[in-house]
Amino acid sequence: MFSLRNPGMAPRTCAVLALLTLATSSRAQTPSYSVLQIGPLPGHNGSFAEGVDNAGRVIGWSDTLAGMHWDAGNLVALPTLSGGTLTRAEGITDDGVVLGYSDATGTSTQAVAWFPSGSGFDAVALGIAPGDLFSGALGMGGGIIAGYSDDGLNPRPVAWLPPAQDPGNYTIEVLPFVPGDFAGGATGVDATGRAYGYTANFGLAHATRWTRTGGTWSVTNLGGLGPNFGAEVNAVAPNGVAVGYSVSPATFVEHAVLWGTAGIVDLGALNPGWRANAQGVNSQGDVVGKSGPFAYDTGWVRLNATGTMVDLNTRLPAATPWIVRSADDIADDGRIVATAERNGFVQTVLLTPVSTFLAGPTPGTAGQLNTLNVSAATPGGTVRFVWARNGGETAIAGCPSIAFDLNLARTIGTSVADAAGNASITWMIPGSLAGSTLVFQALDAASCRVTNVTQDTL
Repeated sequence: MFSLRNPGMAPRTCAVLALLTLATSSRAQTPSYSVLQIGPLPGHNGSFAEGVDNAGRVIGWSDTLAGMHWDAGNLVALPTLSGGTLTRAEGITDDGVVLGYSDATGTSTQAVAWFPSGSGFDAVALGIAPGDLFSGALGMGGGIIAGYSDDGLNPRPVAWLPPAQDPGNYTIEVLPFVPGDFAGGATGVDATGRAYGYTANFGLAHATRWTRTGGTWSVTNLGGLGPNFGAEVNAVAPNGVAVGYSVSPATFVEHAVLWGTAGIVDLGALNPGWRANAQGVNSQGDVVGKSGPFAYDTGWVRLNATGTMVDLNTRLPAATPWIVRSADDIADDGRIVATAERNGFVQTVLLTPVSTFLAGPTPGTAGQLNTLNVSAATPGGTVRFVWARNGGETAIAGCPSIAFDLNLARTIGTSVADAAGNASITWMIPGSLAGSTLVFQALDAASCRVTNVTQDTL
């Protein structure tokens, strides 16, 4: 099956440029993450993740075809083209440009670039290749937008180029196929304007890179894990490091792979015999994706520093109600946008690495004084300690990009961090709570960072 035959099945793309690099010590091992639900739009039941940029802006779509954009707590629907009723966001750049598609009066769906304008967006129609019925935009870099155009049977990889005299008037160019192929799509563009994706025939997909020289595009087959085994690029970082999947000759199922300066690297899967697909990569080589024994049902991250694929569900807060089903994109500061499930509903979530740490309560006994300690907080800043009976989500006033990972969080008190960033509080846990399981977390108010969650049965 070709990934782009149905626009609803279009591969994801990512946009990554340096904004904030985690300290070396914090990148030595996979961190734990706090969880913030994004969406859905009003009137919708579910939402699905697509991309995150280095400013923390998140894009995706609610239910089936309602593109959404989230920025620091402000969630908006992306505007349709004139007279349209549906949109879908597929990618975002660090300039805040959103890519995807929309319908319009009297036309089928076509590729759209949404450019930030004031407090909203201007939707720019990119067009459809001659003879085709619909198109979609997936990635942008070096001034070039990449995606696909489809005649209803087979998608074709395309690029849109803005004329120098009119940057808003894009010209579409069909990209060449690997010899013998007849379908495909371009899923991303690096900082130099090289496009990446795949082309395919009935039996085999080829991971590809396209380069434009002197007004002419050439195609390069990036190869796979073995001869006559399929491969596709799903996302690319500005430096040209690409990720996707290739069929493993050892297991005969998809493995996540990375194409870099050393060629193709097999990233494997979460468990032997499982499938895996890489969905996003940042400029540091951190990769996210999805894996599973049959269906893709588990999100993962692989930090370049560790080289180990880790199930994100093992890094979520204690007592969390969330299950990460797919990790879809990762920013340079380690924030991950993912699709997760809670109580049977699928939602977009933003996972933020924990860099301020909570320990305790000590001794963890009801009816006694117990101490909670925080390290790596902002020196001189206020630290707020909270508790609850269950994991969940509680909004934090003044910090719209995070939330407590506790249901109905209650404040214990506050403390001021010392010059080394340490803060503590002592609390008499009521004897009436003996035998109860409580969860605890803290907020570094100066930086709007939450700690990890601790859990104790008293």
